[in-house]
Amino acid sequence: MKIIKQFLLSLFLIIICNVTIKAQGFGVRGGYNFAKVTGGDLPDKSSNNGFYVGVFYETPIIKKLLYVVPELQYSKQGFGDVSLDYINVPILAKVYILKIISLELGPQFGFKVGDSGSSSENYSYSSFDPAIAAGLSINLPFRISVNGRYISSFNEVVEGSDSKNMVFQAGLVVRF
Repeated sequence: MKIIKQFLLSLFLIIICNVTIKAQGFGVRGGYNFAKVTGGDLPDKSSNNGFYVGVFYETPIIKKLLYVVPELQYSKQGFGDVSLDYINVPILAKVYILKIISLELGPQFGFKVGDSGSSSENYSYSSFDPAIAAGLSINLPFRISVNGRYISSFNEVVEGSDSKNMVFQAGLVVRF
């Protein structure tokens, strides 16, 4: 049984390495979320910052100019003493203005996977968080970028409150 597990793990790693080498637009991103809620009638709208980490794949539409970039990321957000955990799926259009600067814009679909905090049981949270995301990257040597992104939700975060998630992300991107 142990040999089978080692074989399957080795096969999995070989496949992942092969896909990563062939997928030149594949990468990882991570950083810090500056998160809060805006609007509505929640008593405590103060920031509850966290982190994000994810993977992406750049698919060229017009090489060296326009790309579609689907992503999958974990994001820790919130407000007051409430922490909200999301799996976010941004699907962005990315335009390279210059080789060193790129802009991104598109929808993001968020799925709440957890919540915590002393006042978290007082609220009924929306489980789906559609948003618009816009960002800017400064592309450095060695396939590294510094990235900033603004995300604004369309749905209320707490049902019946009319308060919406607002997140600014600042982080690093590494392309393989």
